[in-house]
Amino acid sequence: MILLGKVAVITGGASGIGKASANLLARKGVHVAIIDWDESGCHKVAEEINQRGGKAIALPSDFSDSFQVEGVILEVVNQLGRLDILFNNAAINPFMGTTEEIIRNDWQKVLSTNLDSAFLCSKFAIPEMLKNAGGSIINTSSITGPVWGEGKSIGYATSKAGIVGLTKSMAFEYGPKGIRVNCICPGFIESAMPDLEFSDEEEREMYIRRTALRRVGNPEEVANLVAFLASDESSYITGSVIAIDGGITLG
Repeated sequence: MILLGKVAVITGGASGIGKASANLLARKGVHVAIIDWDESGCHKVAEEINQRGGKAIALPSDFSDSFQVEGVILEVVNQLGRLDILFNNAAINPFMGTTEEIIRNDWQKVLSTNLDSAFLCSKFAIPEMLKNAGGSIINTSSITGPVWGEGKSIGYATSKAGIVGLTKSMAFEYGPKGIRVNCICPGFIESAMPDLEFSDEEEREMYIRRTALRRVGNPEEVANLVAFLASDESSYITGSVIAIDGGITLG
């Protein structure tokens, strides 16, 4: 993959899919900026990459805050020299309840973290990408929302459906300027997001039986897709919404 020397920003990079993607991109020669509100986790991932001979910086921040996001993007360019790849991966889903049960503050928190952060990071990253005549933005959606509904998770589903719309709109706007924007839709990925863990082993087994591959995925498998979409090998792919779910959405 043609990635050597590129610079990537990864939100939610302290764990799960974000961490796996940071590690894989670093092994391929990408300089990575780890963005997460988990300060210790953020620094730990960056330190591990640097100890293996890669190059990474940790920038703990609230990626749903416009002022902080703008500052982070400027700091990335200041420290690493440019910006080529943005992986909008941060997400939460702590508030489970029906439409009647969820309160507005909880609804807003989920949308702010999952959807607003992707918009804000893209808003401030795009001008830096344009200085290099293009780049790649990868957004993490989910099979929940864009593909199928899920009870008691309305905020999460809505935010993830919004990610699809954001992806397609930005792809249309910035394709002529050399920026590709794509969206991945993971199914259940092991340890990717503690808020989405199965409640018990029976629920887990039921999910596995519904997948074509008869298993859950792992963060490294998703990272492989992220690296491909970040690289020049996917140069004719933009505006795509790609499921990576073991085949659970086949029927």
